[in-house]
Amino acid sequence: MDKEIEYSIDGIEALLKMDLRRRFLIIEDCKGKGYYSNLFSQILEKDENEILRIISLGGKEKVKEFYKEKKESYKNLCYLVDMDYDDFLNIEKIEDDSFFYLKKYTLENYFVNESVGVTLLCNRLNLDYSDSKNKLQYENWKEFIEKEYKSLITSFLTVRELKMGVPCIKDGAMQYFSISRCLKNCPQRKNCVDNENKQLKCNKNIKIYYKRIKAKAIEKNINRRQFHETFFKHKTSIENHPDIFSLIPGKHLINLYSFYLQNFCGNINETLVKEMGIQKCPDLL
Repeated sequence: MDKEIEYSIDGIEALLKMDLRRRFLIIEDCKGKGYYSNLFSQILEKDENEILRIISLGGKEKVKEFYKEKKESYKNLCYLVDMDYDDFLNIEKIEDDSFFYLKKYTLENYFVNESVGVTLLCNRLNLDYSDSKNKLQYENWKEFIEKEYKSLITSFLTVRELKMGVPCIKDGAMQYFSISRCLKNCPQRKNCVDNENKQLKCNKNIKIYYKRIKAKAIEKNINRRQFHETFFKHKTSIENHPDIFSLIPGKHLINLYSFYLQNFCGNINETLVKEMGIQKCPDLL
């Protein structure tokens, strides 16, 4: 497998010219190359002797630009990018048999599934599959997270559409969730209640974020009506979406899932969840 490096455009050109029979998969960044390699066989018919080279360009826009520049020159390329919130923000999407979008927010979303958690519990607690599944209560945990993220995703979309410049995703889930209290045994709704006002701590933090972006809108002279119309437009879209879990930033899900699993078997970190996710690779497309 190639080392996890990002190539310059000139470097990629040189690689392409070296072997026109080789398949190249162009991706956004270096994370999870082994996972992409596992995925590749699902989206292309490969000869048994065909060698795959995965190349990262350092961002979705760079991948799209590269596609537009090279689509007529090279027929041995395919492209794979994150879904992000492109559909909600009317961002141009490339429609081509060689250009693929993940069906979830990012690659990390696919590492968070029931099979990953059950397997980790089986290994760490020496339980059989059925007992591990019952202990994990994955669907309850998932339902809890989806409920909390509906309003948060609505805020994320509002921030992005109005170009408000408020950090929303890259800082991770910690700023919205009181991890030590809110996520411990959250499917049973224990240890999650703020005794002062009887509401979930995470919900309280999410409301604080909403107040923050409202204040930012005023600061940036965004019309109050425009802000509310944008917010409620996205709120309606999110409320009616059939798969909220796919819209939660993968970085956040990995963060939350690893903390949740620690309740059962101690030292579970994000790297371990990702590694198990690669082994439990589901259908991505």
